[in-house]
Formats: sequence, structure tokens, C-alpha cells
Amino acid sequence: MASRTILRLKRLQQIYIPRNYHHHPILLPILQRYYSSAFATPTGSSKKSVPPEKASVPAASVQSPRWTPPPLCPGCGAPSQQIDASLPGYYSLKPRGAARIKQNRQIRIKENQLWEEALKRVEGDQNLLKELGVGNQVQEAEAQIQADELATGAPRKPVKVPEHLKKNEPTLICNRCHELIYHHHGPSLPAYPTLNTLSSLLLSSRHKHNHIYHLIDAADFPLSLRPELQKHLYKTLPKSITRNLTISYIITRCDLLLPKREQVASLMTYLKSTLRDFLPEDQKIESPYAKLHAISTRTGWDIGPLKEEISKRQGGVWFLGAVNVGKSTLLRDVWPMGGELRPVSLEDAAEFEILPEEDELEAGESVENETEACFNPTERVEEAEQQLGKILIQAQEMGNRRVPPPHVPPTVSDVPGTTAAPIRVSYKSVGRGGKYRGEVVDLPGLERWVGFQETGLMKYVRQNRRRALAMKSRVTPEQYSIKPGQSMLIGGLIMITPKTSHTVVLANPFTSISVHVSTTEKCRGFLSSPDPETALAPQPEYLFQDPASVGISVTPEEKGVNKRPTTTSLPPAFASAGVFTLRDDVTTKRNPMLQNNSPEQVAKLPYKVLATDILLEGIGWVELTAQVRNRIDTGFKPIEVEVFTPEGKGIGQRKTMSVYMTLEEGAWKRGLRKKTSRPMRSMKGQKKLRKYRGTRSISLG
Repeated sequence: MASRTILRLKRLQQIYIPRNYHHHPILLPILQRYYSSAFATPTGSSKKSVPPEKASVPAASVQSPRWTPPPLCPGCGAPSQQIDASLPGYYSLKPRGAARIKQNRQIRIKENQLWEEALKRVEGDQNLLKELGVGNQVQEAEAQIQADELATGAPRKPVKVPEHLKKNEPTLICNRCHELIYHHHGPSLPAYPTLNTLSSLLLSSRHKHNHIYHLIDAADFPLSLRPELQKHLYKTLPKSITRNLTISYIITRCDLLLPKREQVASLMTYLKSTLRDFLPEDQKIESPYAKLHAISTRTGWDIGPLKEEISKRQGGVWFLGAVNVGKSTLLRDVWPMGGELRPVSLEDAAEFEILPEEDELEAGESVENETEACFNPTERVEEAEQQLGKILIQAQEMGNRRVPPPHVPPTVSDVPGTTAAPIRVSYKSVGRGGKYRGEVVDLPGLERWVGFQETGLMKYVRQNRRRALAMKSRVTPEQYSIKPGQSMLIGGLIMITPKTSHTVVLANPFTSISVHVSTTEKCRGFLSSPDPETALAPQPEYLFQDPASVGISVTPEEKGVNKRPTTTSLPPAFASAGVFTLRDDVTTKRNPMLQNNSPEQVAKLPYKVLATDILLEGIGWVELTAQVRNRIDTGFKPIEVEVFTPEGKGIGQRKTMSVYMTLEEGAWKRGLRKKTSRPMRSMKGQKKLRKYRGTRSISLG
């Protein structure tokens, strides 16, 4: 689809559309015929203009539509179109919401005028006024006006609406953005963008200097990182671009980690070391021109310094990251002063496959006629010149035209894949003179395990449970004990099973999904249940999986029956995501009562406390801890756990962050955890026991 769009653009490069009229509403039929989307800005056009004299049809015969959609959707960045409702940027033929109110305002004014004139005509007929249910409202209103004039000493002036309020019309978002904001669902995007898409955009960029902010989600840090980003760009782009290309990293949603900014700042050393483990050895994390930022748009942590840094940059500033990492939210908060929204070009929109198909544009015509028209560009150019002549005549007579709004925040939704096309914001660089300008580009999100509908993990989750996967706020963790022979179920989608026997594993899940601990056989049976809503009754919210997607056949007799499954095998869709070893020594962290925390004394202890963090991509993480025996001669045995997920994907491992013990230490300092003495020994049966012992000693004596 994208290749055909580019071919059509190359064939029509000689068509000139004036700069002031390329968003005109009359362009809709022409752009629907020659381009893949309506109200988009064709680039690469020549300087050939069409004089108005060549128009064969007078301007009076051209009628403007009743309402005009914006040239692009400011929420998702997609070009406006009225062809395919399943694609981004679709606007219905009739206006919605505020635009409909704006459209009917004149009708209401005329109705009120007719009503007032009718009342004035029958002002003297009191009987008729009573029959209409009006009574003496006219006389009472006139008396009130006269009383106000006598009290103030001046005639009452009508209230005037300021001119700037009259001109500022409400900006409409497309139907898809409206559904995402108010109904939390909408059509998915056709495909995920890739790093090749970023390379194509950088090749066609007009900026000499480019800086990429790679956003990483703190909920599964650092699974949303693309370690191959720099290597891929340096391999696919020419040296003239990579010479002035820099990359820095931003960790978003840091409020999910710890409640205070100072606590997150104390983790910067850990965050840098973890990033260094996942990135190539020859790649730097920070430089004088690219620093690591840990921010939170929800609480405003470090948003000000980042906004000041962006405003001083010149050239292109690109926001790159996976879906639902907070790119649009960050653009909303760091919108540069004086920034103006720029329309998306057809070449950029074609890179993301969001333009309608050719057969949808030429609906009503045969395939043969469409094919002949595609291979006859000369006739199409001549026909376009005639149509443009009509538009120029009509454009001179029409007054206010709808232009892209200067500042409209992008759509923010918890549904993955909200942004459909690059959202470009042009601004003037601070402290660099008038000729230096910058441009912030919010790119659509890259692929993620918890992504679009019917992709990744989403296709195995029931429709009514998909919203619960998103981690929106910080979770207060609970500690679960996984005993030998038991497993932990997370939402019926992830199962964690310790492989080492005779060891108790402590689990602290940092996720918004429900957690259930049971025997391994029961957990496998819950995963294979034909009706997850009744398998764990009375807790139906514990299991999210869709039985049909994971490979479980559901019969009408089994639906809705509270029956414990007897099978102990995993569903066909589940597979092992790997075996992970608890390798981080947290003995001093987990045992704050040690008097001597020196490494020599800790090495002599007869036990060790090991931990690790199991990452759940797009969902959160689980902190696992276990205590093992430390022998003098043989040391300690490692602890291993195995994780099962649909398709065996979406799981990672990192050095433990020890967030649970950090929160516990803060609770102790605030007095939320009080020391309790050993409880009193139970006295039940002690009287009989003493009596029995006394009689026995007498008999033995």
C-alpha cells in the first residue's frame, strides 16, 4: 500500500497546490481521487501555478460542504480522511460533538429570533399568551431591564463576545481518538513501525542536526530498550547524517518504582549499571550532550530541566520508544513555547501504512477504468489543473479557512498504539537567534509484548480484561511464600514454578494483575480451565486467559459450570520462557539486624539470601528471594525458577532492585511498622499437665 502511494505521488509531483489553500475544504474530491488520504500536505511539488482564468466552471457553481474537518487529527497525527472508518484519521460525514454545536448555532439563533418576533406580535393578547404558557414574561423582562437602567443610571448594553473567542473553534479529533479517550477501545493500527521506518524518516528529514530520545518504561525496565538502535542507524544511514546524530535515554513513569523523588534519585547508579549490562560494550550511556533522565509525567519529576534542554536544541528532536511508554504524554508536558503543529506529509503517512487502499478511493468505478487512469498521468494532470482553477476562484471568495491549530495536545490513552503518524511540533530554539529552529517529532510506538489487539499477549486475554494489564499507578506489594510443590499464577497468563526442592521462595509481585499461589497441579488445571471465570470462584478476576486462544475447547455444557479441572498438562499455547537463577546476594539487605555487615563476617554466615527480578514485559516485575544453606566446604546451591507464558515470550531478568526492602525501611522510619514482643505462651491445659506430673512423681517415689 505504501509503495503504490509513493508511485502516485511521483506521478503527480508537477501539480501545484498553493501554500495558503492546500487545506481548503474543496480539495476533498481531488485529494480523494489522486492521493491516498484527504486533507494531507503533498510534498515535493513544483512552483508551477494555475491561473484562475483557466477554470471552465464559474465559482458560483461550486458549493462548499457544510463542515470542514481539520487537515490532520491532532490527537494521533494521521491525515484526515472520510473513506475508511477502520483507519486512523477518519472523520464522519456529519460533525460530532462541539462541531455539531457550532454548526447548529445559527439555527438556534434564528429560532430564538422567530420566537421573539412572534411574542412581540401577540404582546397585547394576554389570553393567547396564557394559552402558549408564556404569561407576562415579556412585560416582566422589559420591567427588569428598565429597573436595571434606573439603578445604574445608564442604558443597558448588550453583552458582546470577544473576537478571539469567535474565531477559536473547537479542534476535532478523529473518530478513533474519540473512542480511545471515552470508550477505551478502537481499531488497531495496521502494523508496527520498525527501526527501518526511523531510518527512512531521518533520510527524508530537512534537519542537519538530529537528536533521538529513547524512552524506556520503568514498569519493566529495561525490557523496552532497543539495544541495536545505534548500530542499526549507523549501518543504514550515510555518514553525513550520523555525524550529527546523538542518542540519549529517558526512563519514564519512575513514580511506579518508589514514592519519592529522592528515592528514585538514589537509584541512578543502579539504573546506569543495568543499562550498561543490556547495551553493547562500546556504547556510552551518557555524554556531555546526552544525559540519562529519570522522569515522571504523572508527578512532574524532572520535567522542567528536560523541557529546558529540548527548547535549546536545534534541528530534529525525535521521541522513540515502544507502545505505552509515555511518548505522547511527554510531548504534552514539554510542548515548546511558541510551538506550532505541522501537518503530516503523505510520504510520512505511507511509512506507517495508515492510508486507504486505492480500491476504496475509486469506489464506484470499474477496475479496468482505474487501471487505465493510473497509467495515464498526462490526462490526470490536465484534469487536476482544471479542478484547481475552480478551487482558486472559490478560495478567493471564501474567508476564514480551517488551518492546523498551533497547540493541541496529543491523545493520551492507556490503549497501546494511540499515535498513528509522526506528530511534528515546530518551535524556535532558545538563545540561538531567529534562524535556528527546532522540531519535536513524536513517533508511533514500536512493537511490544503487550501491544495492539490480536498481537502478542493481547490475543490470549479476554476482551473485558485487557485494560487491567496496564500498570497505571504504583503498586503496594504483598509478600507470597511459594513452598515446595507450589507455583504462582499471575492473571492466569504467567506461571512461576521453583525447580529447587526443599526451598521456600518469597515473591513480591509489582503488578496490577491478581496473583494466586497454589500447588503446581492445580495451577496447570486453572490454566487449562474451559471457563476461567468460574474456575477460581468466588474470585473470577484472578484468571484473564481466553480458553479458545490458548487452545482449550469449550463446550456449551462446560460454560458457566463451577468445576475444578482435573488435567495437569499446560494448554497448547503455553511454553517455557526460560529457567532463571537467583544470583544476587542480598543477605545484608534482607537481614537488617546483623551487627557486623562487613564482607568478611557475611561470608562466614551459615546461610545466604539470594534474589533476582523477573521482568514481565509491559506488565511489571516480580522480586524473588530465597534463603539457602552456605556450607564451609561446598558453598551454597543455586536456586532456579521456571516461567511459563503464552508462546514462551515476554520474560526477562535483571539485577534485583530491592524495592520491597526499600519500602519496608521507609515504613519502619515513619513508624508504620512497630516492634512486637514474643507472644505469651498458651496456658491451655497447663493445670491438668501440672496435676498429671505431680501425681506421677508421687507414684514413682
